[in-house]
Amino acid sequence: MVFKRQLKSDTFNFEKYKFKTIKHKAKMLNFIGASDWQIKEKAQSNKKLVIRGQYTDTQGKTIYFLEGHYKRDKELKHFLLTGPDKLKNLKIELAKIEELLNDYL
Repeated sequence: MVFKRQLKSDTFNFEKYKFKTIKHKAKMLNFIGASDWQIKEKAQSNKKLVIRGQYTDTQGKTIYFLEGHYKRDKELKHFLLTGPDKLKNLKIELAKIEELLNDYL
């Protein structure tokens, strides 16, 4: 899943956004019945946040995910990849991920 949204203000606080995103991730996953949520790797800068991790779904399967948030000018780009095994050993490379997002958004 990949999408972007327009920001209404130049004063959007990305640092606060990153903090809230991580803080509320467990609540959001509990909402869909997921448990044992863990961050395995995190890469961030002043305009980027990428998280790789895992959780257990309602059927007891371990699901791996890669999630990214990028701020550029007045846009916030997001992506989310999930799967049962292919993302387990994926390494976060911010430059390559950003290049891919720029091609598609």
